[in-house]
Amino acid sequence: MALTQVASGLIASVAASTLTGTQTIPRGTLPTGAVLQVVQTVKTDSFTSATSGFVDITGLSVSITPTSATSKILIFATITAGSGLNDNLGFNLVRNSTNINQSTSGTANRTLTQNYGTAYQSITSPITFLDSPSTTSATTYKLQMDSGGLTTCKINVRATDSYFGGVSQITVMEIAA
Repeated sequence: MALTQVASGLIASVAASTLTGTQTIPRGTLPTGAVLQVVQTVKTDSFTSATSGFVDITGLSVSITPTSATSKILIFATITAGSGLNDNLGFNLVRNSTNINQSTSGTANRTLTQNYGTAYQSITSPITFLDSPSTTSATTYKLQMDSGGLTTCKINVRATDSYFGGVSQITVMEIAA
């Protein structure tokens, strides 16, 4: 298959075999919504905190440098965590040092709250958000956690022990706008 153009002059498809060496398709020829780049971090080890207040989850951040200031960044994250009986854990999605995708309806506003009915469980929760960072500078997205200081919170394992493990991840995609 060769390069295919639609009536508007935008590229509809191109076979990988059509491009050789360092050939690229100019960004300006890609349609709105095209994925320009993808970056991912997967956390397979554990992290523990009993801190009241939000702390960075070590190893759960990703950096992307948008190619255009008009690009959107689509964020997909999953967080696996365990805590004590009837504890509430809070999680924030952060761009550089700014909280994004925050609730405004509660007293303790955050991106995600998890409640644990037993210390023998871990919960995996998704977070999805379309961000408009309006920059071409390197941008870091990360997840933070707040255990409320009531108990120990663990990432990727249940609170009582490290018997069952899980995985957390954050993936960002630059989307042409």
